[in-house]
Amino acid sequence: MSDALKSFEESLTNALGFNKSKHHKSASVSEDSKNSELLTKDSKNNDENDESTKRETVPNKKGFHVRFPNDDELVTGYMQPVVPWKSASECSTNELLTSYLDSCQQYDTTPSETILSQIKLIKDFDIRNESLSLKGMIIDWKVCETLEDIFKRVQFHTLDLESTGLNEQSNTLEFLEAKNSSVPEYSFTNFVRGVQGCSNLHALHLQNSITSGRHLQLLSNGVRGNKSIRDLYLGDNHFNPPDGLQIASLVRDNNCLQLIDLRNNNLQDSGATHIFDALAQSNNSSLNTLVVWNNKLTKSSMSMLSKMLKSTQSLETINLGHNNITNEGVYKLKDGLIKNNSLLRIGLQAIKITCEGAVALAEFIVEHTRLQKLDIRGNKLKTAGLMALCQSLKVNHSVTCIDMDVCAAKPNMHINEV
Repeated sequence: MSDALKSFEESLTNALGFNKSKHHKSASVSEDSKNSELLTKDSKNNDENDESTKRETVPNKKGFHVRFPNDDELVTGYMQPVVPWKSASECSTNELLTSYLDSCQQYDTTPSETILSQIKLIKDFDIRNESLSLKGMIIDWKVCETLEDIFKRVQFHTLDLESTGLNEQSNTLEFLEAKNSSVPEYSFTNFVRGVQGCSNLHALHLQNSITSGRHLQLLSNGVRGNKSIRDLYLGDNHFNPPDGLQIASLVRDNNCLQLIDLRNNNLQDSGATHIFDALAQSNNSSLNTLVVWNNKLTKSSMSMLSKMLKSTQSLETINLGHNNITNEGVYKLKDGLIKNNSLLRIGLQAIKITCEGAVALAEFIVEHTRLQKLDIRGNKLKTAGLMALCQSLKVNHSVTCIDMDVCAAKPNMHINEV
C-alpha cells in the first residue's frame, strides 16, 4: 500500500471517529444515542453471546461492523397529544374576561358586548357549556384571534353563527365543497349571504345539495353579486324547467363565470332554452365550459343552442351527453357548430344518433379548424358513419381524439381501420 493511500486511510478513520489501539478497533456513539448503538467492535465474544447481533451485523473491508437495533428498541419513547382544555378547571371567569380583553387590545379590535355578557355567565369550566352566540357580528381575522383565547379555555355544544358576516379584506376562502348536503331554507339564506361576501371564492360545489325553486332563487341572487366565482357545480339537484329562468338570470348577470355544470337535472328543452338564450345575448360572457348532460333535452332545443354557438366567443367545452337529441337535432346543431370559432371539446355520448348523424358531424369536422376532441360513444354507428368520420379526419388536422365504440360497427374492426 502506498504512503498516500495509508495517509488517506488514517484521515478517513479519524474523520469517522475510530480510535486505533494496539489490541483492538472500536467505534463509539454519542451519549444521546447509546440505546441504539450502530457501530460495534468486531468481537468474538459479542458474536457468540448475541445471535441477533450476528445476523444483523455486516462486516466491511476494514473489520468494522454495522448493527441495527432490534424492533423493540427502535421506539424509545412517545408523547401524548396536547389536550387544550387540560388546565381549564384552573381558569376562572375573571381570568377569562381578562384574557379576552387583553387579546382585543393586542389585535386592536373593540371587545364585543355580546361576548362579554356571555363570558360573565360561564362559571363551570369542567363541563361543555351550552352555546356561544356570535349572531349578527361581523367576523374578521382579528375577531377570530380573540375568540381563540375563549375556545382554548371553554368548550361549547353549539356555536351560533346566524346572520354573521365576513369581512371581505380578511376572506381567503377559495374552494367550497358542500355537495350531498341538506340545508334548510333559513340556514341556506345565511349560507348564501356568506358566499356573496367571499371575495376570493373561485369554485362552488353544490351537487345534490339544493332544491328546485326557492333554494335556487336564493343561490342565484348570491352568485350574481359575486364576481370572483369561476366554477359552479349544480348537478343532481332535480332542477325543473322553470328553474332554467333562474340559471339564465345568473349567467346573464355574472359574466365572470367560466364553468357551469348542470348534469343529471330535469331542465328539459324549455329550461335549457332559457339558458342558451341568455348566453346568446351575453356579449361579454367568459363561460368556457357548459355541461347539460342528462337533462332530458331533445331536438327542440337545438335551434337555440345553435344560435348560442354562433354568437359565443369563449365557449371551449360543451357536454350534451345522454340526451335524446337524435339525428334531427344534430342537423339543427350543425350550422352553429360550423360557425363557432372557439369550441375545442364536444361531448355527444349516447345522444341516440346513427350513421346519418355521424355524417352531419363529419361535415362539421371538415369545416372546423379548432376542434380537438369529440366523444360519440354510446351511439348506434355503423361502418358508413365511421367511414365518413374517417374521411373528415383526412381534411381536418386539429382533431386529436374521437372517442367511439368501434366494436359496435364491425366485430373484427380495429381502431387503425377508422
